[in-house]
Amino acid sequence: MTDTELRLLVEGYCDECILLPDGFADAFIGIGWHKGEASAVYSRPACIEILMRQGMDRETAVEYFHFNIEGAIFDEGTPTYMETVQGMTDGFDPVTEGAIASLRALEWQSLAEKMADKLRDDPDAQPMLNEYQKLCGEE
Repeated sequence: MTDTELRLLVEGYCDECILLPDGFADAFIGIGWHKGEASAVYSRPACIEILMRQGMDRETAVEYFHFNIEGAIFDEGTPTYMETVQGMTDGFDPVTEGAIASLRALEWQSLAEKMADKLRDDPDAQPMLNEYQKLCGEE
């Protein structure tokens, strides 16, 4: 669908002021309503793909989209950019993510233990060290 075809379709369907960004007709999903106001709904990943087809690498396309398209705010009819559940979970591996979270927790624990070791010889730090030991179950 071209931008012109999309504008004609939306104008024929809805009398309200709906902004349609140029060049993103292929990413158009439909019309959404929030509190009685209509807005065009676009696929966020499809918008980024369109920018990449125009010659941008992924990082540049995401940044450009975020600041110049998604970040554009208008009084009425501002488009909504949607991420699908599939898009949210692509590349997400719960085992890997769980392992990363566990490693981060171990890093924090290791850092806390190192700090506690340094504080053991400092009499002013004893109340804080006692609190840490309570939290860790080391009483």
